[in-house]
Amino acid sequence: MEATLDRSTPQVRAPQAWAAGYDGNGTEVAVLDTDVDAEHPDLVNRVAATKNFTDAADTDDLVGHGTHTASTAGGSGAARDGRKKGVAPGTSLLIGKVLTDEGYGLDSWIIAGMQWAVDQKADVVSMSLGNPTLGDCTDPVSRATERLSRSEPTPFVVAAGNTGPKSETVSSPCCVPSVLTVGAVDRDDTTAPFSSRGPVAVTHTLKPELSAPGVDISAAGAGGRGVYAYRTMSGTSMATPHVAGAAAVVRQAHPNWTAADQGRPGRVRPHRRQGRRRRPDRRRSPRRVRRGEPRGALRTGRPGRQLQLAAGRLGPHHRERSGTLSPQAVDVDRGYRRHSLWEARGPAQCARGGREGHGQRVP
Repeated sequence: MEATLDRSTPQVRAPQAWAAGYDGNGTEVAVLDTDVDAEHPDLVNRVAATKNFTDAADTDDLVGHGTHTASTAGGSGAARDGRKKGVAPGTSLLIGKVLTDEGYGLDSWIIAGMQWAVDQKADVVSMSLGNPTLGDCTDPVSRATERLSRSEPTPFVVAAGNTGPKSETVSSPCCVPSVLTVGAVDRDDTTAPFSSRGPVAVTHTLKPELSAPGVDISAAGAGGRGVYAYRTMSGTSMATPHVAGAAAVVRQAHPNWTAADQGRPGRVRPHRRQGRRRRPDRRRSPRRVRRGEPRGALRTGRPGRQLQLAAGRLGPHHRERSGTLSPQAVDVDRGYRRHSLWEARGPAQCARGGREGHGQRVP
């Protein structure tokens, strides 16, 4: 069963925002990915600017990852008469190609793309990419993401990764405190098994802050037309643009808000009740949060319950519905760490190469 955009957008309460007159109009969402198929019906006249930061010869999206995420954030749904439009169909898209046609990107490309998005005055930056190597979150991309998130009003929305269900599996650059890290849920708001869990290793920052639909999402497919206009993918890569689109809707409704106005992500504030203090009733005390659960559970005492934002409820990286989940390709090429999207491999590819491991390229 597929969670098409006409199903996943209601899951984050986007139709209620549209009915109130908020569809992201007047905002700009920067999508840093594999570029897009700008001729796809859902993206025609939706792209305001593009820039290639890779060594690829052109800006065509031969992977299809960027086209899928961009249409989820702000596609028009024109290929299905508007039924499969993105969360913020009124927003304009700024497309930065920071991942090659093989699905990887160097640190310098990603950092340059983030700086470009900020210089373009993007209202939101969506990044469905990452490096699963666990560390202390002090790599160049993490440091640059934290610096830009703290110094600029632009919120960065970053995929949590697809290395769940174990705890402490979120990594760079979603590990920094000042970004919104996004996990994935299915149609029943149940956390997807592949969705990476927090807290961050070494620093113990609580992650992810939010989750959104990321299982079997059907959105625009690069090169697809007619009955092939859409393709189905799963992962936190698919969840991230749902949150980025919702952030654009919030920005339209509250143009003076900044990322700092939402509270600094990654910190827990105790809930204090007014009046006389009472001794806790152990029989009624809320269930303690288990490691790796969404932060929404901390506030509600119920597992899997999602946080609420003004734009609606917000519940990875990606995998094909019929494929086998594999971790990101992390290569060392001439001394440079390479970040990549979360790639899935179909049954035939898995039969040839098995489960992809670290140090291999995405085929």
